[in-house]
Amino acid sequence: MEATCQRCHESLREDDRYCPSCGLPQLTFSPESATPATGGEPPPFYPPGSQGVHNIVWRDAMKASLLLAIPAGLMCLAPGGSLLSLFWMAGAAVWAVSLYSKRTHVAWISSGVGARIGLITGLIGSWLAICIHAVGLWMVRFQFHEGGQIDSLWNSQIQNWLQLEQRLLLQSGESSADVTSYIHMLSGFISTPEARAGSIVGGYALIAAFLVLMAMAGGALGARFLTQPRRPRSIS
Repeated sequence: MEATCQRCHESLREDDRYCPSCGLPQLTFSPESATPATGGEPPPFYPPGSQGVHNIVWRDAMKASLLLAIPAGLMCLAPGGSLLSLFWMAGAAVWAVSLYSKRTHVAWISSGVGARIGLITGLIGSWLAICIHAVGLWMVRFQFHEGGQIDSLWNSQIQNWLQLEQRLLLQSGESSADVTSYIHMLSGFISTPEARAGSIVGGYALIAAFLVLMAMAGGALGARFLTQPRRPRSIS
């Protein structure tokens, strides 16, 4: 029976390990080498035509993601701002994809699998960082009794925002009485504990969403550039 490529179905010679047309590594099985001589577990087996490209071994994916997400989440708490945290999370996802590829002995994986590994990494890392930050904020407010300083900073930021909003409304042609009434109503709403708690939770959710998106992008790029094979060079 003639051998064909598992992706493009071009004809292959008996000793071809890579497709000469698309460059895909070809799945081979040798009964003598199925179990390593060292006694370790054999590499995972994937059905012909898949080679783990679009499949994901969730146990290995969780291990790789957890191993990189924890330090990435802790690094997000370091000084440097949220912008640096995005790069930390994306780098952790790239590294997790590379580690997953080595653990599973898969020839290459798709960008979709890389994005899913990045999603796991981003979820674990971002919520770890947010939970630690929230616990720290609670301790500063209630255990170290710095609530007054936190409230003062919050009120200062709110007043600056309200003044900017008032200037923009006046410049747009609104009457002074309407603007004053609207700003007074808005100030009363923002000063409530519910609005303050909602703004903090919303801010945490927004930060987590950005971190997860960066991790997914890092995972997809890691799969694209670190694991997918290049077409072998022809030797003349």
